[in-house]
Amino acid sequence: MSNPVKPGNCTRRVSILAMCALSACLISACNKKAEAPAPDLAPTVSGQSVSFSGIPKGIRAEPAEKSANTTLSLPGRLVWDEDRTVRVFTPFAGRVVRALVQPGDSVKVGQALAELASPEFSQAQADARKAAADLAFAEKNVRRLKELNVAGIAADKDFQAAEADFQRAEGESDRAQRRLSQVGAGDGQNFVLKAPIAGVVVDKSINPGQELRPDQPGSPLFVISDLSRLWIWIDAAESEIAQLAGARPGAALVINSSAYPNRSFPGKIVKSADFIDPVSRTFKIRGTVDNAQHDLKAEMFVKADFPIAAAVATSPAQIVATAAVLLDGEDHYVFIADNDKTFVRVPVHIVREQPGRTTVTGLKEGQKVVVEGNLYLQQRVISMPAPQPASSEASKK
Repeated sequence: MSNPVKPGNCTRRVSILAMCALSACLISACNKKAEAPAPDLAPTVSGQSVSFSGIPKGIRAEPAEKSANTTLSLPGRLVWDEDRTVRVFTPFAGRVVRALVQPGDSVKVGQALAELASPEFSQAQADARKAAADLAFAEKNVRRLKELNVAGIAADKDFQAAEADFQRAEGESDRAQRRLSQVGAGDGQNFVLKAPIAGVVVDKSINPGQELRPDQPGSPLFVISDLSRLWIWIDAAESEIAQLAGARPGAALVINSSAYPNRSFPGKIVKSADFIDPVSRTFKIRGTVDNAQHDLKAEMFVKADFPIAAAVATSPAQIVATAAVLLDGEDHYVFIADNDKTFVRVPVHIVREQPGRTTVTGLKEGQKVVVEGNLYLQQRVISMPAPQPASSEASKK
């Protein structure tokens, strides 16, 4: 005998089945809605061009501004002027008694830098005194023999021998005195190392008690530089050489430093390299900048502005927002708006970078440049697969 179905249980089963069916319908409808892409999210990419079926949201373009000057800005590094820098070594072996100056001190020509106890210096002094005594004796001897020779008492050969001795003594005395004078040695017991030029002590590598030798390898004892003028080494890429046709010795340049955002420093070009550096693959330019107030420091990183050669400035320079410039590999690009729906990526060359603004060439006057949403456009262009070459069978057909 079968068990009867209770009315309450049947009603609950029907409700549960109805709810499951309704949930399945809702899930199916949601999935179909998510699969349908919005028109703005499915642009058409053709080469460097991105087109939308409608006006996209989140993409904004603004016209580029024409630059009044056509200049090229290149990175540079300030260093000591080697024409006004001296590295000081000791000419005599000895022991350091005391150092008389410290880094940062200003010195004059002939100012004492350090004092050394040197047996070699004492020997040089003794040699100079002996040479001076020999010269005095030879001089008296030649005068005496000259008088005797005139009187007919001394033979000619004796007088000639005395003259030869005098000349040898004179040469030896001159050599000994010249050696001491060339190193600026005085008459004291210890050797005093002196500054050969006026400037600032920028480096020091000796301490009291240190033993020194003239042939000792290593750093110089002192480095003195005249900081009223500095050198600047400028690096230019190979692609920028044509624009530097006017960067010849004597040409003016303007130097800017992040340490002084509201100031510029005039300089001039001294020499341009005749080769590409094999390590950095850059073209080297050396210039000078006046630094009478010592505001600029050696090893500062700066920017140097050059006028672009007129022969290569075929397109006017334009100023765009820095955010508009994108980097792909080693090349820079911007997106220009052909209309409200089509955007084209074009290569540009950076001329000068300033806070928030960048001067470029490669654009036409009045073109609109994308300043918002360009990263999305860049991703679409990059993600587009490159066209594949036709197969051999297709080419035969």
